[in-house]
Amino acid sequence: MKSLIAALSVFALSATVSAGETKENAHDMVFKALDKDQNGTVEMQEATDKGLTEEVFKKLDVDSDGKLTAEEFAKLAKEDANGLLG
Repeated sequence: MKSLIAALSVFALSATVSAGETKENAHDMVFKALDKDQNGTVEMQEATDKGLTEEVFKKLDVDSDGKLTAEEFAKLAKEDANGLLG
């Protein structure tokens, strides 16, 4: 799980967030940055192109359909914010 948190931290640091932005907005920005083709999902290739490992991608892909949805990403972000990961 530490590698998952570390990977997400890299993405979070790459998203420029002003002081007034909420965590939800920051996670949305990170998701949109991962979604290179802007189709509303992040496929494995898009994620690995941005440095996410296949192992971490599979952990995020809750329904194992080969795509990350905004909902899957948001759920993980919420769990991380509540200290449930790691």
